[in-house]
Amino acid sequence: MGSESWRLFLTFEGERLHDIRLALTTEATWESWSESAELAMQAKYSRWLDETLGSTRRDFPWGSVGAVFDRRAGSSWISVRYGSVREAGDGAEFLANTLT
Repeated sequence: MGSESWRLFLTFEGERLHDIRLALTTEATWESWSESAELAMQAKYSRWLDETLGSTRRDFPWGSVGAVFDRRAGSSWISVRYGSVREAGDGAEFLANTLT
């Protein structure tokens, strides 16, 4: 995934950075969109996070990292969330492995 183009979205709560969303740039259109393709992209993101961060470490003292699929948005992304917020909200499925 290193040579591919990425989209980057920043979300703020007031002046505080709340979350960063990263998604690969694709040529997909709504006509070519499928839920199975988006779930495959979420799985690709999750595998990359496993390889990069390890499969058991997604929660950190500063926040969490995970692979997200949001059915209402029809898309998948990598989410880096800051602070203690853990809920995905808005119908998104946030996959973050936690240490026990």
